Amino acid sequence: MISRGWQVTAILLVWLAGMVWGAYTGYSWTDAWWSKEWALRDKADAKALAQREAAERTEEQRRQQAITRITENAQQQITAARADADSAAAAGERLHETAEKLQQQLRASEASRDIAITDASKARREAEDLRSQLFRESDEMAGAFAAEADRAYIAGRACEQAYDSLIQSQ
Repeated sequence: MISRGWQVTAILLVWLAGMVWGAYTGYSWTDAWWSKEWALRDKADAKALAQREAAERTEEQRRQQAITRITENAQQQITAARADADSAAAAGERLHETAEKLQQQLRASEASRDIAITDASKARREAEDLRSQLFRESDEMAGAFAAEADRAYIAGRACEQAYDSLIQSQ
């Protein structure tokens, strides 16, 4: 029969083959298990990423709609302010024309009253002309300042509303 040395060698070879087969099977089983776990994790990560991207897109659209609405509102307010400024300028111009007509009527009545007072009358007329011109210029400047103040207020308010709409979601 087989000698004792060969029997021990055969048993060791069978044992070694069993160990190699067991290690390979264990490695294959562990690799398959971890591959399955990683696939599940990757699937969950992809799903979470898609949900996060959808939420971010929704928030971006909400913010853009808010900014668009605020911009349109500010543009309407600027248009209304410009119309008001134009209306006020036209009213101011009519007022200046009326004041000028009254001043001309006053000059005509003074000229016909007394010719001896012409020097004093002339000085007073020049003072009234200067006052009228200063009034006109100050009114025009006030209109320009008011228009700029309206524009700045509307722009500042639009900026504030835009900021509020952005931090609203946080």
